[in-house]
Amino acid sequence: MSSIALQALDHNQCIVYVFYLITRLSALCEPLLSQLIHIHIEGMEKLISSWYNGQTLPESYIFPLDARSGNLTTAPSRDNIPVIDLGGAKGGDQTYVVNHGISESLLNDTMGVFKEFFDLHAEDKANLYFDDPKKSYMLSTSSGYFDLEDVHLWRDYLRHPCHPLEECMQQWTQ
Repeated sequence: MSSIALQALDHNQCIVYVFYLITRLSALCEPLLSQLIHIHIEGMEKLISSWYNGQTLPESYIFPLDARSGNLTTAPSRDNIPVIDLGGAKGGDQTYVVNHGISESLLNDTMGVFKEFFDLHAEDKANLYFDDPKKSYMLSTSSGYFDLEDVHLWRDYLRHPCHPLEECMQQWTQ
């Protein structure tokens, strides 16, 4: 995706864009992350996608009932985050959000970049893996405190900040 397309986003659009990427990434990740199963690079063996066989759920990923997110009753208020109309969500095994104001070409470019990233060889992604949650740009798993957690979050993620663009672009890999 070009930096020109990203520069056209204001702060609110950037938040919506990142939210959209996160929701779409979950649908994209399943087939692409299966390519990471045989990664044996130091540090990256913690990535779920490098070891999960689809057969059993490890105990270290099962939260006690009282710690599960279903117990939340309120969400913090954020006046500057635009409302996204989820009433128009459609799809069978995937959810598509409509009326979000993000162009189809930007979405397609973004999905193309995701595919390029996950198609990289493990060696090319290894320099992005960090256990330090203070890093602004990183590929990691769980919450970033993996070795300190009793129960881990079931996720691998790529943190890729984009606001303010001028500062963030200096940290992006080529």
